[in-house]
Amino acid sequence: MELQYEYYQKSTYIETQSGNRVSRQSVLCGSQNIILNGKSIIQADCVVRGDLANIKIGRLCVIKRGTVLRPPFKKFAKGVAFFPL
Repeated sequence: MELQYEYYQKSTYIETQSGNRVSRQSVLCGSQNIILNGKSIIQADCVVRGDLANIKIGRLCVIKRGTVLRPPFKKFAKGVAFFPL
């Protein structure tokens, strides 16, 4: 099975120095805690929750439309605790 090429308009994406492409219609919360390792693509309508904990996205990753990335958590009686992946 061959993957299809996906084309995009450059005006709808922001390109970083390391080659990452982030859609202008995506939501990045806590961007200081989000690490993109290069040539990754975050498409429109994605939510990346870096405000809850650090989020690391590897090289050559494609985050498709409508995806929500958040750290794992577990509810306790005293509140919420976050665990690293």
